[in-house]
Amino acid sequence: MMRKLTFIFVLAILFGAFLVVNPYLSRPEEPPSLEDRLPDADFMATADCIRLAKEVSGMLYYYKVPYRDFLSPEFILSQAKAYGIYIQNPMYFFANKDGEFGILAELNDSTKLNQGVEKLKHFFDVKEMHVAKQKVYKIQDFDSYVFYGNDYICFYKGDSLKQHIRRITEAKTNQVSPTWIELINQQRYLNKSMVLYSRLDDFQQISIDQAIAYPVLDSTHVYFYAYLASKDTLPFKLKNEGSGFVQGEFTKSNISIHLDPTYLQQHPEHPLYTYLIRQSARIRFPFKEFMKYWNGDLSFQQGGWINIDEKFIESELDEDFNVTEVVKTRQVKVPGFALNYSLKEKSLNFLEVIKSKGFLTEQEGKYHLLLSPPLNFMENKDFSHTFYAAKAPPKMVESKKSYVTWTHRGTQYTVMVDSLKTFEFYGNLSFSMEHIFSRKNLTDNF
Repeated sequence: MMRKLTFIFVLAILFGAFLVVNPYLSRPEEPPSLEDRLPDADFMATADCIRLAKEVSGMLYYYKVPYRDFLSPEFILSQAKAYGIYIQNPMYFFANKDGEFGILAELNDSTKLNQGVEKLKHFFDVKEMHVAKQKVYKIQDFDSYVFYGNDYICFYKGDSLKQHIRRITEAKTNQVSPTWIELINQQRYLNKSMVLYSRLDDFQQISIDQAIAYPVLDSTHVYFYAYLASKDTLPFKLKNEGSGFVQGEFTKSNISIHLDPTYLQQHPEHPLYTYLIRQSARIRFPFKEFMKYWNGDLSFQQGGWINIDEKFIESELDEDFNVTEVVKTRQVKVPGFALNYSLKEKSLNFLEVIKSKGFLTEQEGKYHLLLSPPLNFMENKDFSHTFYAAKAPPKMVESKKSYVTWTHRGTQYTVMVDSLKTFEFYGNLSFSMEHIFSRKNLTDNF
């Protein structure tokens, strides 16, 4: 009797356990999320497109951009809904340094995409094909591809289509890449409309572990704030101030750097030191010798035009019709050019070193730094050296800022160093959108 009761009791326990576990055993496997499908890349980004469109709208209105209505949050949202794209959720971007890139977005109704594909065929040459059992639409005009599933759509341009299709279509649930997890967490922490993230191998060469950036917009300018995390101690500190050239009206490029290089000078094994050695060797610049003397200040200026006297030889006929060579002088225009660097002590030895390497040449009292115009040279009271193309050196002032500016197709870009900590760099890139948004130059700025 006792055996029967024990047997019945065990059966009851097993039956109860079955009732508890069965829902989990019979539950269908959850499909992978959009984040599970994301492929790793050199550069990655996440964007809240509606929020970003709202931030851009003020700038579009300020510059009276004629197509601003097509970039309004309302228009973008209506078009996304029409084609089943769930634009309210983040979109993801991935790109590699070889030029390939892709965009991945969430769908809430993939059946609506058919009409979108048909409309696309009205404007472009679209070819249907199958890659890794996935239907793909190739946009012949741009050599790019579009493919989609029940809950995602991907736009891709590059040479690794098959590899990315397999990564996206064969993704498993809860298999988000660690780098994408880091980016998504950073986006939540920063709470920005767009966040860019990179762990590029090239960064690793100089001991930079990761780079993060996000845009901030006002009515006229775009600012990309950047953060770099280093695995090793950053080898520079910011100086409180230093001398730099005054930026003129026609200046196209300007560098004003004021650093304390002591740590780098004392640690030639640092990855940044060895990297700069390799890069400087390409132009035969003696970086090791420079670091021995350098006191951390570097200023460079280029832009505008100046007139200089140039000697030339001309053949002339004398009274007896004999050919003679006559040395004459003429004025020629050359680009404005000036360079200043600080040294720890009075030393002209460094000039002799760069001369011996062919980086600096001297001819008739003028100097050439590689392919620079003819330059004058001056050694200053603070031991710094100044090279300049004009008759007089440019004015210098004390500056607390370290920055680099350059001009590309009419737009000036500025990189500013905000702060340097033991393992962290903070800075920003800024530029005006005025020239970019002008009708005539819109497509010429990229």
